[in-house]
Amino acid sequence: MPEGQTEAGYLRRLCEQGLQRRYGDDPSLEVRERLEMELAVIEEMGFPPYFLIVWDFVHYAKSNGIPVGPGRGSAAGSLVSYLLGITDLDPLEYDLLFERFLNPARISMPDIDIDFSVEGREKVIEYVAQKYGRDRVAQIATFGTIKARQAIRDAARVMDVPYNVADRIAKLIPEGPKATLADSLKDKQDLRAEYDADELVKRVVDMARPLEGLIRQDSIHAAGVVISDRPLTEYLALMQKGDAEVVTQVSMNDVEKLGLLKMDFLGLRNLDVIASAVTIIKDSGRPDFEQETIPLDDGKTYAMLAQGDSEGVFQFESSGMRDALREVQPSVFEDLIALVALYRPGPMEFIPQYARNKRNPERITYPRSAPRAGPALHLRSGHLPGAAHGDRQAYRRLLPG
Repeated sequence: MPEGQTEAGYLRRLCEQGLQRRYGDDPSLEVRERLEMELAVIEEMGFPPYFLIVWDFVHYAKSNGIPVGPGRGSAAGSLVSYLLGITDLDPLEYDLLFERFLNPARISMPDIDIDFSVEGREKVIEYVAQKYGRDRVAQIATFGTIKARQAIRDAARVMDVPYNVADRIAKLIPEGPKATLADSLKDKQDLRAEYDADELVKRVVDMARPLEGLIRQDSIHAAGVVISDRPLTEYLALMQKGDAEVVTQVSMNDVEKLGLLKMDFLGLRNLDVIASAVTIIKDSGRPDFEQETIPLDDGKTYAMLAQGDSEGVFQFESSGMRDALREVQPSVFEDLIALVALYRPGPMEFIPQYARNKRNPERITYPRSAPRAGPALHLRSGHLPGAAHGDRQAYRRLLPG
């Protein structure tokens, strides 16, 4: 901390600087009230240090030319995160809820997932290790366990059971990571019938049962990093992977149970691609180009997306999502918000209805109990309050039928 500053006071100072940068010299009363509400909750829950830590390494990344994502998940609903530069989406403009991110009624650590370019991620982790001490920063381990089919094959191998026999027994277990021997041995299951009828199958399965669930190998979590106020060896065991990587000997859930600070440093290849594209544009005669200045109402972009031409576009490149783009024919940014929210089990069934209502706004009807229309709501286009929040109940209330 700067000399003479408290954590809460320094956080407020940074937010005041962010207010001027984001909203100018005279921010609205709505912005001021939202900031005071969020800071009160953050201080009440004791989380100013968390925001300062995240702000610090994001600020380092942006100051050193490391591409950082604009924000993902519920943290996008935080004005404090927006003012600190942790996220780059104005939560007030899109009526996003802070309560989905932090809520005094549900005490839990805030969880801000930060996307960095794959090439820059290691530099950010190195910065954090240098700042807080290499003995206080480590990546988090993950552990792969022996699944039901693998347990059968392992048991059969040490019992000298022929491979084709072992393979036949293993395939009596349904595919999928959640399949277990216990479920496969229930009445009327294929494995149960073989188990009761064939002595060799019974011996292999009985040998495999104690193996199921045992840890088979360890690896490094794709994103998780733990930061401690003391040397980590005072809290948990560590191990060294390769020549340099220091990794916890417990998984992410256990790191959190020990009360340690877990951060997600995500490597996103899309950011590397975007950075390369920006470099090409600048080198091609537009040295002042900045991606932040790209307008959100660019008609050519929406025409491209409406054709399903979204290969390489984060969250829009699957075949199903490309079909949805062609059906909805997005023309404004809120259409993309709605598509991301709708494209998941349950709400997905409303995509055709959303598309029809967008083309024929007169088909839309609203019950008297409909929630207040937020600033991002465009009734004539059939956009939905709550779409940015993935509010399934909002869809059920607002979409006819």
